[in-house]
Amino acid sequence: MFNSYVDFVLYNVVGFLFALLVWNWLPKPKPYDYTTIPGHKLNVDSEELPNISPQPGTRVTTLSSTEGNSYVIQKHQSFRAFHLNLHLTFGPLASFYWGPRYVISVGSIEILKQLQSYEDSLLAIPALAISNILLGDSACWTHHHWKSVQSRATIANPHFINENDHTTENASRRLVTVYGVAEDTVAVTTFETLVEQLSEQTQERALMDGPFGMKNEEKIGSLLDSLIRLIPSVDGCEIMCDLTSAIIAQEAQRPNKSDQSNTSFSRFLNALQRPLVIAFDKEIDIDGHPVPANIPILLCMEDLIGDFLHTTNQCAESEMRKLIEECFSWIPGLQCLVK
Repeated sequence: MFNSYVDFVLYNVVGFLFALLVWNWLPKPKPYDYTTIPGHKLNVDSEELPNISPQPGTRVTTLSSTEGNSYVIQKHQSFRAFHLNLHLTFGPLASFYWGPRYVISVGSIEILKQLQSYEDSLLAIPALAISNILLGDSACWTHHHWKSVQSRATIANPHFINENDHTTENASRRLVTVYGVAEDTVAVTTFETLVEQLSEQTQERALMDGPFGMKNEEKIGSLLDSLIRLIPSVDGCEIMCDLTSAIIAQEAQRPNKSDQSNTSFSRFLNALQRPLVIAFDKEIDIDGHPVPANIPILLCMEDLIGDFLHTTNQCAESEMRKLIEECFSWIPGLQCLVK
């Protein structure tokens, strides 16, 4: 009886090891849905998948040599066109790979409100610097929480939505003034160069080029170092978030020829059409999907503003101002919404 028991165990162990050997030898199908969020996947074996949650400031080009979904992105005329099509194809919660970088995108107010519930873990990254964040530029990534930085923000309440204000104030000169820096050539020129780095044109070009085609990615770090020497009382993440706010304010003051009403509020809504990026330093849950820490989350602002207008179209403008502040002012750099 004892020998029969040994034979039974032996045969089962040998059989299991043989089956495991055969399984490992057989070619595996490439995974399609290895994350629970719909979107564009990588056409690689599971063992070749890059780390989807690298530490902040990790260069994405060091994770893997994969081009990600670049071939899909470059089929479109612009990154914004790709971004809109992503949500048109996969719905209000979608994902894609920018090179080896796993990116999530949100396009509805309902899901945005879920993100807001994790505000305590929101990182103080500049919302306009999408290409730099996706690349892993350490000058734009930070371990600081937005709530701690926001309480020190220099221009937290600049009253940017002003019905009687039809002037366009230069973002760099606004910051030179509020920081109390002498309006010398170095400070103004440095801020202006940073404004150019965060412009939609520059960001679009970098996003379309992909992480392996980006140029001058080190520029923001050296510019911030120059400003911190001039303004030692603030750090880089404060400057970048304040700069984001000043750029949106500048855009909101610029008349829009295609907008017949051309009110300050309509100009501000137009200024909020650019995609933005946020990140959290702990795992969160979005619509039942677990999302690890430090994954960039894009906000498809064109869809979000459209959704906002659809749900508030019966409201008076004064109520809409209040609602838009509640929806968006928690995002780093959008303190310009607070009146």
